[in-house]
Amino acid sequence: MESFKENIARVKENLMELENLFKEGKDRNDAKVKDMEDKIRIAFNVPRESWMNTGQTLKDVIEILHKQLDIVQSSTLSSEMISDKDVLKNASGGLALEGVYKTRNPEDFLVKRDQLIEIPDSFSLTGPKQNTRALYTSVEFSGGELLPQASEVKICRRAQAYLLQTALTVSTDKDITISPKEKGERLQLIQTQLKNNLSTHIESVIEKSHDDWESLERALHSIITGTQMSDGSATVEVAVSQLENILVKQVAPLTEVQTTDEQNTPVNNKSEKTRSFMDLLLKLGLQDSYPKKMIKSNVLLIDKLSLSIKEPKTEKDLSSLYLYKLMTLDYRARYLFVKPEATNMDFGEDGANAEDDDDDDDFFDFVDKSDTVVRVKLAQIHPMDVHMAIFHCSNDFLRQYVFTKLSACQFSLPFLVPNPCTDEVEFPLWALRHIRKSWHSKKQTASSGCGKYYNRQMFNTPVPIVSFIRLGVSDSNSKSQILDGVISEQKHSVFFHRHCKGSTPDSLLMNGVVEIAWYCPGGKEDDVFDDCVAFLNLHGDAAEHPKQLEFLQAVSTVNVLLLSEHPLSETAKEVSQKLSKSSVPLICLFSGKDNIHPSKKPTKVRLAAKNRNQAKFTEELISSIKQCISKYKQTATIERCCEEARKLQFIVDEDKPSCKDGYEKAQTLMCLLKDVKDVSTLKERILPLQGKLWHDWCNKNKEQYRLQVREKESIEQQQSKISAQMTKIRKEQLREATPLNDFMRSFLECLTTPAQFEGTRLYMLQWLRILLDDLTTDELVLLEEDYNSTWRKMKNVSKDKEKASLVQSLQTKLDRITDKMAATTVGLQHIMREVSQLYEAIQMCTQAKKNTKQYATLPKIGVTMLLSGYPLEIMDGDAAHVPLTWINAVLDELIKTLGDKKVFVLSILGLQSSGKSTLLNTMFGLQFAVSAGRCTRGAFMQLVEVDSSIRNDLGYDFVLIVDTEGLRSPELSTKISLSHDNELATFIIGLGDATVINIMGENPSEMHDILQICVQAFLRMKQVKITPSCIFVHQNVAEGSAGDKNIEGRRRLLERLDEMAQLAAKEENVDGVTCFSDVIHFDIETQVFYFKNLLQGDPPMAPPNPSYSQNVQELKIKLLTAASWQEKCKFSSLSEFKYRVSDLWTALLQENFVFSFKNTVEMMVYSSLESKYGDWSWHLRKFSLSLLTKLENQIASNLIQNVTFADLMKKYDKVYEPLKTEIEKYFKEDKNKETLIKWKTNIDKRFESLKSELIDGTLKKCKELLTSKQNRSELDKRKTQYTNELTQQSKRLASKLKTQQLTDKQVTKKFDDLWSNWTAEVLKSQPPEEPLNVKAVVESVLLSQFQVLKAANEKLSQQIADELKLNNQALSGNRSNLENHILKHLATQEDFSMYEEYIDYPKRYFERFIQEKVDEFCCDTKKLGTIHQESLETMKNQLLTASTDVTTEVDEKAGNASMWLDLFCRNVGHLITIMRNELHCIENEDIKDWQFFKEMMAKSLEEMVKDEKMDVEALREKPTKILFQQVEGCWAQCPFCKAICTNTIPNHDKRHSVRFHRCEALAGYHYHNTDHFSVDFCTTSVNSDAKFFARKKDKWIPFKTYRDAGDPYDTWSITADGSEQRYWKWFICKFQSEWEQKYGYKFKDRGNIPDEWNSFTRESALEELQ
Repeated sequence: MESFKENIARVKENLMELENLFKEGKDRNDAKVKDMEDKIRIAFNVPRESWMNTGQTLKDVIEILHKQLDIVQSSTLSSEMISDKDVLKNASGGLALEGVYKTRNPEDFLVKRDQLIEIPDSFSLTGPKQNTRALYTSVEFSGGELLPQASEVKICRRAQAYLLQTALTVSTDKDITISPKEKGERLQLIQTQLKNNLSTHIESVIEKSHDDWESLERALHSIITGTQMSDGSATVEVAVSQLENILVKQVAPLTEVQTTDEQNTPVNNKSEKTRSFMDLLLKLGLQDSYPKKMIKSNVLLIDKLSLSIKEPKTEKDLSSLYLYKLMTLDYRARYLFVKPEATNMDFGEDGANAEDDDDDDDFFDFVDKSDTVVRVKLAQIHPMDVHMAIFHCSNDFLRQYVFTKLSACQFSLPFLVPNPCTDEVEFPLWALRHIRKSWHSKKQTASSGCGKYYNRQMFNTPVPIVSFIRLGVSDSNSKSQILDGVISEQKHSVFFHRHCKGSTPDSLLMNGVVEIAWYCPGGKEDDVFDDCVAFLNLHGDAAEHPKQLEFLQAVSTVNVLLLSEHPLSETAKEVSQKLSKSSVPLICLFSGKDNIHPSKKPTKVRLAAKNRNQAKFTEELISSIKQCISKYKQTATIERCCEEARKLQFIVDEDKPSCKDGYEKAQTLMCLLKDVKDVSTLKERILPLQGKLWHDWCNKNKEQYRLQVREKESIEQQQSKISAQMTKIRKEQLREATPLNDFMRSFLECLTTPAQFEGTRLYMLQWLRILLDDLTTDELVLLEEDYNSTWRKMKNVSKDKEKASLVQSLQTKLDRITDKMAATTVGLQHIMREVSQLYEAIQMCTQAKKNTKQYATLPKIGVTMLLSGYPLEIMDGDAAHVPLTWINAVLDELIKTLGDKKVFVLSILGLQSSGKSTLLNTMFGLQFAVSAGRCTRGAFMQLVEVDSSIRNDLGYDFVLIVDTEGLRSPELSTKISLSHDNELATFIIGLGDATVINIMGENPSEMHDILQICVQAFLRMKQVKITPSCIFVHQNVAEGSAGDKNIEGRRRLLERLDEMAQLAAKEENVDGVTCFSDVIHFDIETQVFYFKNLLQGDPPMAPPNPSYSQNVQELKIKLLTAASWQEKCKFSSLSEFKYRVSDLWTALLQENFVFSFKNTVEMMVYSSLESKYGDWSWHLRKFSLSLLTKLENQIASNLIQNVTFADLMKKYDKVYEPLKTEIEKYFKEDKNKETLIKWKTNIDKRFESLKSELIDGTLKKCKELLTSKQNRSELDKRKTQYTNELTQQSKRLASKLKTQQLTDKQVTKKFDDLWSNWTAEVLKSQPPEEPLNVKAVVESVLLSQFQVLKAANEKLSQQIADELKLNNQALSGNRSNLENHILKHLATQEDFSMYEEYIDYPKRYFERFIQEKVDEFCCDTKKLGTIHQESLETMKNQLLTASTDVTTEVDEKAGNASMWLDLFCRNVGHLITIMRNELHCIENEDIKDWQFFKEMMAKSLEEMVKDEKMDVEALREKPTKILFQQVEGCWAQCPFCKAICTNTIPNHDKRHSVRFHRCEALAGYHYHNTDHFSVDFCTTSVNSDAKFFARKKDKWIPFKTYRDAGDPYDTWSITADGSEQRYWKWFICKFQSEWEQKYGYKFKDRGNIPDEWNSFTRESALEELQ
């Protein structure tokens, strides 16, 4: 023991040093760190190869070591030593300990067991001072691998020897000797069971014995006692570590294996209990979660269990399965267990042939048989130990969640919980505080004279408390079972008892636990109690838990005591006397009595509990409890119970600092509301942005999308007026809301606290929710009662004309109550709605933007709430409005926090109160509101994370769940038209990748309502090319509905769907729809689910139906695996979801959804694709230009005589194929690949077409050059002849003059004369019809042999184009980008004539703008000169290299000038145009010094490059042409506003479109028979009821059906999205007079420019072009 303590001290010291090294920034590679690790490893007796792997950080190592140190120390809390004999009994007697023996009497079990494991008195393991503690401990290193400690290893061989000796010598009857045959069978069986685990030393001993049993038994005895054997072998040494798995891990110690009924007898001491508890956590895989480290997000995570839930196979499966089943309200979660493995050891004489001889035995005669059957059974974990282990490992918020689910399952909840390590008692107040129950009391109230319905939080609800306790051990009665009989008529075990499935006698953690449950009456005749009653149940012998007993005495209304049939201990007797003398009524159940005299005192009741009829006994007990409650009227709340708990110094979870701080902050907020007397005015006071102004703004917002023609006011004037009114409303909102009231200011301050106070913030939010509920609940209950009674009155009024006024007055009252209920309902969602409105108002009011920095963090608050598990409102249920600005900002912030993750959007639709929210909560463990009195209003979203292990399989990172208000809401029907439901359904179905259509039962009228709405929404999605999927869920289907009945139900549903599809198609004017499958891909067999009833019996005490949970799981698997069955399944990213919300809502605001829908994501993806296509096409076009230049040079240089299509194809494919591969990769790997795929074929065709176009152009140009060359061949021959002739004459003249002494002037005169005479002769020889300027030809040959400068300029033109394409912002993108830069340029210049050209002749202006950009580039002569000089240098170097190579080759081969020319022209012909046949004049030169020739060539080229002057003018034209070709596309203009089609394909086959249209005045539109311009935008007009006169048709055409006007109107697609730009409004104001002069019309009357337009500045207009 001392040695062990020294080791621990060394470990602590070294660990401290290791922490210091970590703080110094050292890592595991540091020498000192390695040394410290080695020291700790040695102290822990861990082999080097088993130490933590190198992948773990130093921080990880330190954390693991701390955990291990805690485990080791906790196992040695007690200094008490375990004797060697106890160790042997617990370890080596493994097979015998848990055996089931063939004994005559069960009472002999313990005696027989002791006989079987009798140990010699002299037995000792390794010495009297050996500490055997290590047998029960294990060290966790290297990812959870268990390593045996040294002391375990030392006993293994002895344990095996003892096991063998016991098997060979022990019999159940001392008088019977075991035969050699039986010994052989037993030995063989043990060897088979131990397999490879048997020690080699033991195997050697068995081998040496050669069936000499006496010798073998002596050898085994020698090993056990540690004495020297006859063969001189050593005494017992360490054994193999594997046996520990058999003898230690799998066999529970004696202290755990107690026969306890439900009495939960405590373990011997604290250290034993701690060790057992830690061992339990290890088995359950919860060792890292203790204490209270498990959080709610761990449970809600979508993991493999969500895809396939099965029965547990291992003990580690138990905890996760328990939580998962509990989440889905499957009450079978509490009965999970793993069946232990078992092995029979038959030591009977005829054991080998037991089956064969069975027929000869008397089945009932088994008493005297000597056969010994040992059944090896491993310890099973008690289900309630799993339950309590999770409690101990859960943090407060997870406990609260678990308690809520347990309560929904009608299970008891932990009320007082002893700590398994310290025995301190905890009172989990925080978890209990959130429990809400509903019941219908029969007690008459003074106001109504009848019972009352309650839906209350039990924390502050006073109820009678009946406590059940036990003294002693009862073999015949189970206290918990008796209690279940009292409160659960439905045979549902509210309290777990010994007869429940999975129960074992050895519960470790329930001893001393007090549980609570409530009986809630349903207002029926057969209710057990008339009002709510709480029941407390103390597990274990009450005499052993004095603190818990004292607590129960203080809070109980009635005590029910179960007395053991066995004699009581002195302590138990004292307790029973105190209970009998207490003022608290006592009902005593005598387990040992089957008949007993009743007590004379009504509050002291005696009941016999032995051999009683259960029904009668339960009835008597219930009657006694009722009697005592009526006599002793004490009630208590959980709050009061907490006070008693604190008096007894129990630990209360709410006393922790973070919880108290959270409460103080929430209470501070509530104090700010204390002066509010009428709760219905609360929202108006503290949430001013949600009142009338907000509803007015929403109405105006919708109005601007549904404008009507007015005689004296244009559509745009109306639009401008509405916009001004909306801004005015926002300003009024801000005036009312700012400065922020104390409540909102404090709330925002609480939510923007630093991250280290995260816990406090979470507590504050929960506290605030609780306190707000407390504030409004009572008032809401009264209003609900008033509403229901008024509705019943109205329903009973006869429907004749005389009663119409009464019905109307009642309806008015209902509306008034509904309004008051909405005003009274205040929750966190309303406060967050205020935050959203504050943000939107600030963003809209431009003058307030200077002060928006302090509000920029508001979206972060939305993200904080969402990630904390609170739903985010995406549609305001009161105003039926989607706050897009707020939603977009929150989603942007969410993307910053999480990344742009992929989400599976799941939405749900159904009638009100059809169980939508309950279904989602059960499926995903969420907390959408489910109260019948306060149904969901609007739409809310929540995020559920997908575990990383299955993300790739599912295809998304999160499930985004959207819950909605019910369709056909009765309180809304009187105010909101049918279109509200249609809009909601369209919005929700459009959002979801999959939508659950929830139907309660199979009521034909209800099904008709919801199917009609949903089918129409799906049809709209089809029209805008959104492809969601749907699942139909029929809830509340009878248990027997299966097989043929469900087939019939599916058939009827499909008939209705087909009928609805036809009706919807007719209403939407869609052809070709005859059945539902024409609308959406739908499989009636796999996409329809029938759900059993939610509850198993009558509420409020009915538990959930396990079949319902099973149905939910099946549906969940179907939904999560949508990618496997949904056609064209594509999961959106969060950013795409953001755009989808915006697109859907914007389109819904229009009257025609389909006509107005604009898919922003697709537009963005397509725009990005166009930019990429521009890069690909530019790459190919650039190659084409380079190739053409090369071919032109080669043709001109006479290096090639022909160019074919096949040759060009090969050259182009070298560039085209890699680009094609890049395109394929882009479509396969881009994050938007699912959206891109629809354009794949188009892009492939375009790129293929571009290649063909470029090849054809190149081929055509080459053919023209070749033809031209051939046409000049005759002239070339003559030129050669003339050149040679002139050269020869010049040489002769030079030779002649060489002998004469002439001056330079005279020589020149002679040559001039020669030239004149020769040219005259040439001219005479030419036919008169073909005059040829021979002089010019010859001069060109003589003066320009090499076309260096021409080639350099050609290359420079391409470089200019490439430079501008890459680096000029206007030219580097697609055509839309270029147009934006043109608009900016025009606004900057403010030149009306330039605007005229742009509007009337856009193609010409685009080209001119590009020319200007080229000119600007060329104006930078310094930069251009540098590029030009670099080009010349490159060309010069290439020519010099060729010259050097050719000269060397000619010199080596002793060639001549002709050879040099041949080689040189061949090498440089692709660089420059060089005509070999024009160089005949010098091919006969006699060149001797080739080195000198090379140097002269270099010198000449150097001078040529040096003296070259750049011709800038010649460089401007070609780059412009190249760049304009790159942006060529469609130049069609909108017939209404002259906006240019943005399609980049000339003569494309789809309708023309443009993102932003313009004012119709830009196309000269004016009002009929007036000179008044139309200032409307066509995107607004097509959404109004206005008309235009179509001249070709000679009639008026509604703008909504503008395509009826024929060409060119029918070639355009104009989206009614109101997306007009400020730019053109600013332009009209800026150039009003010029435009009026241009067309002769005026901006007046209906064409008057709206006042709002004049407020737009050039800067604000340009901001929209960014």
